[in-house]
Amino acid sequence: MYRNALVPLDGSELAEIILPYAEEAAARLGLNLNLLHVCVSSEPAFLCQNYVKSTAENTGHVTRSLQSKYNPGEAHTLKMNPLVSVGDPATEILSFAEKGDIDFILMSTELNSGLQRLILGSVTRKVLAAAKVPVWVVRPEVNEYLVEGKPFEILVPLDSSPAAEAVLPHVRNLARQRGTGVNITLLRVCEGPDLLSDYPEAIMPHSWAEHVRLAAENTRKACNIYLGGIQEKLASEGVNVKTEVLTGDAPRAILDYQRANPVNLMIISSHGRSGPGPWPLGSVAEKLISASASPVMVVRPG
Repeated sequence: MYRNALVPLDGSELAEIILPYAEEAAARLGLNLNLLHVCVSSEPAFLCQNYVKSTAENTGHVTRSLQSKYNPGEAHTLKMNPLVSVGDPATEILSFAEKGDIDFILMSTELNSGLQRLILGSVTRKVLAAAKVPVWVVRPEVNEYLVEGKPFEILVPLDSSPAAEAVLPHVRNLARQRGTGVNITLLRVCEGPDLLSDYPEAIMPHSWAEHVRLAAENTRKACNIYLGGIQEKLASEGVNVKTEVLTGDAPRAILDYQRANPVNLMIISSHGRSGPGPWPLGSVAEKLISASASPVMVVRPG
């Protein structure tokens, strides 16, 4: 079960886009939020302390209000802990996550502590690459209405690799901790079948077009069988789960599906069958994080 989340902030509006999602997650999951502001050397310490303290107080008020809405029978015992540190932001975030009994990190994709804005902020990039706990990231372009969707929709892309399946324990945990009203969609994008270019159509029982169609159909069946096995296991544990099989380029197909079927959260592995990209995340993971229409929880394989 999840109990403690770390929420890094740098005082900017870009970083604070994570707050509505942190408040929602805390209220629904019963999380204590640890709001961390890493001061740069030029910032007066008292300003850093005042900022994170007031932010924690405001976040606490909102979270308690949401908790009354979602879990009216629960006592308001959630903690909002203001934390201040000085040093390299990514290093301090990772250190707090490791020593603070943190279950996952919630942060903006563009947390950058004053550095030039990038597609993924430099701090977020480093945290995603090195964090030992899942990192729940949100792009500024994501619409806030998604945080209050009912039922809570979770999209889980899988590619049949053990690395991608590292997300499944977290899928189970979120489904159990959120209780009823959680829908899980397992999504598999099938690769095209391997076909010989010298297919001897004249002596074979099918035309080339029919041969291609049957090969694609068999590939989709294999993908459905793979997802069906995972679906059956999750369903036996009380998880409300369905499957979707697509074909084509994996990142594009996943993002197109997500735009047509809005979800509250997408859970992905940082590495799958695609291997490493230009920075220490898989190329598919990098593309999904950079363009997702919903928050993304990124899990590093163990």
